[in-house]
Amino acid sequence: IDLFKRQFSEELLPMTAYRNLDFLEEMQLAHRLNTANKYVACTHVGCKSSHVLPHFLICQKCSRVDELNNYTTNSLVDLENKAEQTGYQLSSPQIELNGICNECLLEENHD
Repeated sequence: IDLFKRQFSEELLPMTAYRNLDFLEEMQLAHRLNTANKYVACTHVGCKSSHVLPHFLICQKCSRVDELNNYTTNSLVDLENKAEQTGYQLSSPQIELNGICNECLLEENHD
């Protein structure tokens, strides 16, 4: 919203922004990251990667996000079954892995 205002000198209502993000998510063009509380563009638009169970690596230092290729579709069914057997209902069919990217690690080692 702030970027839109700076670039176009116009107000963008929050509901408009979230409706647009919801649409992009429905079309599998964007993903909402729950742990990072942000949206990222899908890096697998038009490829054979499965959108059934997206996998993300999130750097805890610089907030960089990388989406991993996921060519299997049956792993979501396996996870749902294991969750149900353990007494859970999945609310988000994606995997978010937190760590530190190589660039941040190199920066750490040079300090």
